[in-house]
Amino acid sequence: MAERCGQCHAPPAPSRHSAEEWPSVVERMRVHMVRQANQILSDEETRIVLDYLMKHARTES
Repeated sequence: MAERCGQCHAPPAPSRHSAEEWPSVVERMRVHMVRQANQILSDEETRIVLDYLMKHARTES
C-alpha cells in the first residue's frame, strides 16, 4: 500500500489524525487518486488501511 500512497506523498503517520478523521481523509485520497489517473486501492485494501490507521490514530486529549 505504501507504494501507491507514496505516489504523491510519504505515507502519513497514523497519529496525524484521530480515528474519527481518518475515514474522510482516506476517501479524499481515493478521489484524488482517481483524478490523477492513479490506480486506487480496492475496497478490501481500503478497509485494511483504514482499520490500521484508525487503530493507531491520535487519541484526543
